[in-house]
Amino acid sequence: MDKISEDWIRARAYEIWEEEGRLGGRDQEHWHRATQELRDTIEITTRPAKKAKPKKPRAPRARKTQEASLQA
Repeated sequence: MDKISEDWIRARAYEIWEEEGRLGGRDQEHWHRATQELRDTIEITTRPAKKAKPKKPRAPRARKTQEASLQA
């Protein structure tokens, strides 16, 4: 793990600890949650964008003539 990642995880684990009321004894859980958040973020940001499927061209619609629209 590189220094930047470890620093980010440490800071996020501290934030989680604060959010949960600064209770002791859950430091490994906070570290694990922070690590998972970083992995999820990296996965989302590095995932290639989905390619849109090309739409099939539609057959042109038949136009009503002016006479046909007057009769309808």
